[in-house]
Amino acid sequence: MSGQPAVVEPDPLRGLRLDSLLEGAARLRPQAMAICEAGDGRRLSYDELAQDVRRFAARMVATGLKPGETILLLSGYRASGLVALMAGVAAGINVVLAPADIRPDRLALLAGQTGAALLLCGDNFGGMDLLGKGFAAAAMMDTIRIVGSLDSAMEDAADFSPAALGEEAAPALPAPTHAAHIITTVLRDGRMQPVRHLQATLVAAALDVVARAGLSASQPILSTIAPNSLAGLVAGPFAALMSGATLHMHGLFDARILMNQIAQNPGARLAVPATLLRNLAHAGLLQPGALGGIMALSRWQDNGSDFAPLPPVASAIELTDLHGFGELALVAEKRGLDGTAGKLFEQPHLIEIDGQSILAVDARETGGNRRRFYGAAVTQTGE
Repeated sequence: MSGQPAVVEPDPLRGLRLDSLLEGAARLRPQAMAICEAGDGRRLSYDELAQDVRRFAARMVATGLKPGETILLLSGYRASGLVALMAGVAAGINVVLAPADIRPDRLALLAGQTGAALLLCGDNFGGMDLLGKGFAAAAMMDTIRIVGSLDSAMEDAADFSPAALGEEAAPALPAPTHAAHIITTVLRDGRMQPVRHLQATLVAAALDVVARAGLSASQPILSTIAPNSLAGLVAGPFAALMSGATLHMHGLFDARILMNQIAQNPGARLAVPATLLRNLAHAGLLQPGALGGIMALSRWQDNGSDFAPLPPVASAIELTDLHGFGELALVAEKRGLDGTAGKLFEQPHLIEIDGQSILAVDARETGGNRRRFYGAAVTQTGE
């Protein structure tokens, strides 16, 4: 921890909306690739992604959804899920992100907890029938007015598939009257608890990761971390958006496809769970030539009570640890040249916005190895 007094000044971030940042990226680099699904999946340029988001948002509004209402998203790790997420934000609609392996009864409970009116599901992900889960959950929870399909036309489901959205140019929606929250979940005492994130918080967290990991538009991000958590969102789609990098989505771990993606994208930054580091070392991927760097995610309790220093990992390429503290904070710390993990907050995490230095994240000890996190990139309980 830095031990330095810190002033959190979030005002320069408060007005930022993720959909506006996407629109800006589409104007600056319309033909640059934004999203590539693994294998033969969808590929969307920034302009195509922005157009899809506009069409999707217009379709949600046409179903009767209003700013301030909530949708529940069960998509696995696909481009259609990211389009739906950004469309909800553009329409001022809160978006709840459910993990693909959630049980239907817990999905129903989550819908009830958040008041979700629309449940959007993919077709199939990793052998899981996501739409089937959606119908089962809707039968248990009467807050759900509509069940929608993200990937293809399905009987009894509202069609939000790419084919249904069409390809006609769509105007951007007016600025929403409600600043949408993005809602992830944390498992406590056997129950899923929703955690609400401000868009400004997620932008600050992504800017901090971009700065600490040294991300840039010239190095694609290849992420294996599903974007249904704070860490997955920030290290994948939002870090890509803030750095201008292409996001390669590798949702289901397949070693052959992953190695092909690495071979096709020399110099890419790979985001993986830290538990895979030794496997990557055995595969020779920590040596120069294939990857430009690795972001390795470790997960801890939200108060950091279980945090422990990570063992050294011999690496000849840049290695950045991503410490996910529950759903409250994601802390990026670069490792030394000898592979030794960096100390938390040895240097203050500052981001530059409009000429101002803003504290992104820091922590103070509260006893018993517990920490209290604060800063513009930290989600506060109750927001």
